Amino acid sequence: MEVIWNAIKNRTKDIKTVLDVATGEGYFVNLICKNISDYTSIIGIDPNENAIAKASKLYTNSRIKFHKSKAENIPYGNDMFDMVSISRALHHLGDRKASMSEMYRVLRPGGVLIINEMIRDEQNEAQITRYMYHHLRAEIDRLAGMSHNETLTRYEIKQLVGNFRFNKISFLEYNQPDIDVFNRSEIERIEEGCDKISERFEDECIKEKSLEIKGRLWRYGIQNPTQYIVIAEK
Repeated sequence: MEVIWNAIKNRTKDIKTVLDVATGEGYFVNLICKNISDYTSIIGIDPNENAIAKASKLYTNSRIKFHKSKAENIPYGNDMFDMVSISRALHHLGDRKASMSEMYRVLRPGGVLIINEMIRDEQNEAQITRYMYHHLRAEIDRLAGMSHNETLTRYEIKQLVGNFRFNKISFLEYNQPDIDVFNRSEIERIEEGCDKISERFEDECIKEKSLEIKGRLWRYGIQNPTQYIVIAEK
């Protein structure tokens, strides 16, 4: 993910306060720490109490804090953060427009918004296998009452960001380099996941989707989707 940090390398010295939205267990916070050394405060928010508890145990630095909060109602004042980020979680949000409005509100003028999101359009066959499996897991999460939607397209992300008055917006893309799409351990892991889903659910549609994914694994392989990156200056 060097593409993100190379794009903002001339600005990192000015980034002191950071908000990471839908932080989960703090994966992206780790990357922020490695690439923005002069930060004074990083706050990660997520509605999942278990994820916040795990993140709080992982990060013992007093400058890093985690709080339970939904992106649609961020509990901080206007213009508070030099950088706001959301990584691989835009498709998890219940109300994307309201969440974007909140992220825009708490970002200071001159601050930078970073969105790193999986997309589903214009993917190769191995990537299609991955997002089919991801979408199946998302469908199962929704049945359990969780907010987990299908991944977005480039156009949908551009349209969402375009609703707000950013001074400058850059769009970048990232794909895994030199990936073995037929990695045996990864294929076997996904096969096992499909088998567990088929055993757990009686719904024929879900079973058919599981079988279709298994059928694609050794035919096309599996690869992470393209990451679509937005860097927007307020």
